Amino acid sequence: MNKKLNSPPGRGKTKVILGLAVVFSLGLLIISQAQAAPIAFTYDTLVTLDSVNYTVRTDSEATTIIVTGTTIEADVPTGSYVKIISSNGYKLTNNGSLTTTCAGATSYVTIAAGTDVTVTPDKTIVSCTGDSSGGGGGGGGGGGSSPDVTPPTNTTISIAAGASEAPSTAVTLTLGAVGASDMMLANDSTFVGSTWEVYAVLRNWTLTTGNGTKTVYVKFRDAAGNISAPVSDTITLNTTIPEQMVPEKKVEPKPELQPVYEPGVNVEERATKITQVVTQEKAQVTTINKSLVSRLKGRILLQTQEKGEAWYVDPISSNKFYLADGTSAYTALRKFGLGITNADLARIPTGTDARFVMDDSDADGLPDKLEEALGTDKLKADTDGDGVSDANEVLKNGTNPLGAGKSSYSSSLVNRLKGRILLQTQSRGEAWYVNPVDGKKYYLANGPAAYQIMRFLSLGITNTDLRKIGVGELAE
Repeated sequence: MNKKLNSPPGRGKTKVILGLAVVFSLGLLIISQAQAAPIAFTYDTLVTLDSVNYTVRTDSEATTIIVTGTTIEADVPTGSYVKIISSNGYKLTNNGSLTTTCAGATSYVTIAAGTDVTVTPDKTIVSCTGDSSGGGGGGGGGGGSSPDVTPPTNTTISIAAGASEAPSTAVTLTLGAVGASDMMLANDSTFVGSTWEVYAVLRNWTLTTGNGTKTVYVKFRDAAGNISAPVSDTITLNTTIPEQMVPEKKVEPKPELQPVYEPGVNVEERATKITQVVTQEKAQVTTINKSLVSRLKGRILLQTQEKGEAWYVDPISSNKFYLADGTSAYTALRKFGLGITNADLARIPTGTDARFVMDDSDADGLPDKLEEALGTDKLKADTDGDGVSDANEVLKNGTNPLGAGKSSYSSSLVNRLKGRILLQTQSRGEAWYVNPVDGKKYYLANGPAAYQIMRFLSLGITNTDLRKIGVGELAE
């Protein structure tokens, strides 16, 4: 018996009837002549008739196929299609309204929505041989120059450049596909309510609300109408910041960190140059390497094959941001700064570097600005008079430079904050950078100092690897 599936309202009806006994190769499901079963297509599906494989393709997951012993009936949404493909080049139709088209040695017919068509594959007739001089069989056909039947390949999607967590529902998607002209995105695998849009490498996207694992799906279409299988990526939405890290008020970097342009700098020309660098870099990024991004989160990167341009890889968005100079470094402090209490800051060890060019009035090895932040006396090498210099207590011994006792460090806090920029909420907004390499906090006294420190703590990177990391922009 044959069952017919009524088209839902607003959909065109196409009935595709394939002769001979049918074996539907979808999880090795075998359908006898006396049965019919609805099957929801998601993308290319293999159908076997008389020991010959054919591919049935549709561009809508809402398409439903009913298979009987001798027929396939397709309920196709308006504006969609069904394509039947024979990789052997066999004749696919005896219906005069259809044309068997050739793409090399592959034959296919395309059935639009709203028509009832009977298709009878005939393996005794080869319509397409791959010879450009040969024509199509059945209702006519083309030569080797006919449209292809291969969907876009190398399809990829990455949410927030491969980040494991997102602090908000607003994320950036990085897409990849070879041969795609369009794409369709969705927060669920049915793609219900989604529409085709022009293919782009980067796309702003909104996740569904509610903390937890989120999945975004995409499929790609080429100019010939071939649709790729959907691919997806997942991320954990976590809008809850640990309570101890939540500032009671908006924190701004302290006044000394205000951006100051160097003498002679043309502000407009500087802005134009930064825009050019960022734009050019965006154009070079085609594929995101998640494992590379994961390893470099929170690092400062220097382009070794260019002019030593500096980039900061934000641990949250997993994008890299161009640090042109001290002013850009200040902007990064404002954009990425995370408020932290004095008590928690004290649980992170302090670091410095002999290459930092800063005043050290008491020559104890701690720059004056760092001593001001720590509360030690910049004019006295041993603030608490215990016979151990402030630098040795802070940098080597891990003891309190202001009195007795050892400092109490938290490895779990350090690991959670590696690569982050911290702003003191209970002080004047002093800024610190937690170096992912040694887990120590480095004081960013002002814009130029912040830029200098970040460069000294940087990692060289080739252009090839740099361009496997997404690009973000700093709005100054």
